[in-house]
Amino acid sequence: MTYPLAGQVLGKLRSQSKLEVPLWIYLTDFSVHPLWVVPEADMHLVLHQVVADQVHALSVFAKVRVSGSLVSPAFTRRPADKEPKHELRSSLGLPLKQPIALLVAGSWGVGKVVQTAQEILASGRAIPVVMCGRNAKLVTDIKRRGLGIAIGWTNAMHDYMNAADVLVHNAGGMSSLEGLASGLPVLSMNCLPGHGQANAAAMESAGLARHVDTTLGFAAIFEQVLDKPVIAPRSLFGDDPSDDVCDFLERDARAKPLHTQPVQPSRGMRRKVAVGALGVTLIAVFAVSPIGVAVAKPIYRSHPNLTPHPSFRHW
Repeated sequence: MTYPLAGQVLGKLRSQSKLEVPLWIYLTDFSVHPLWVVPEADMHLVLHQVVADQVHALSVFAKVRVSGSLVSPAFTRRPADKEPKHELRSSLGLPLKQPIALLVAGSWGVGKVVQTAQEILASGRAIPVVMCGRNAKLVTDIKRRGLGIAIGWTNAMHDYMNAADVLVHNAGGMSSLEGLASGLPVLSMNCLPGHGQANAAAMESAGLARHVDTTLGFAAIFEQVLDKPVIAPRSLFGDDPSDDVCDFLERDARAKPLHTQPVQPSRGMRRKVAVGALGVTLIAVFAVSPIGVAVAKPIYRSHPNLTPHPSFRHW
């Protein structure tokens, strides 16, 4: 859960016995904001022990389980199942011989992306391939300045990652996890203030990413990670968090049997059930938008028994 509003509201309802269904929260990132932790929740699913330690530090009452990352199987294919790198590069129109640094900046293409591309290109070690997301202006800026290759919104991220030599991020979001799942070394560079920097620090603490600072610079660290690439632990991507949710639901169903004939769900059905169970919490994604805030204010104002978290009281 990247945005906390839904979790906080549901946790409050749970504490008032107004929410009778199980409440599970999935934390998507390596760093944890205090608002993401809901002590009333039945479980927090996290992707690494570093994340679990942060949750425990924020609340001794929070229940936590390390369950792996929700990354598409397209990024976790075995090397034998992947198309050869030179064929991928040729099909994508990428340089065939020069090392490639895949620069990601989220779907919005935000941050010091132009500066990072300049630094990568100036190092002389790699060609930046800049994933600009939906930022059309960034695509134009990268092309106009001759700072490598600019790619707009694409559904072929797994192909670009399999064609690259290293992934450079500035926020530590899902693209970083997809890079690790693809077997790419991950570098943190010119990270966004706040959560981007916190994610970078947590990933480095977990031993999964290197931070590019002014002392070593991109060139030196790039050579280091190529010589000794960081291999993400299989537990980070080998387990399916939806299995944890389904196992819990099955145990809960056995404890409260219905007058129906039980059916053993297939793995595909288990994933659908789990996604549905998590969906009530993941609707928090709308909290960051004006629509989410507009909806949240009347909820609190029309229900005097709901007390917003201190961070929301400035409303």
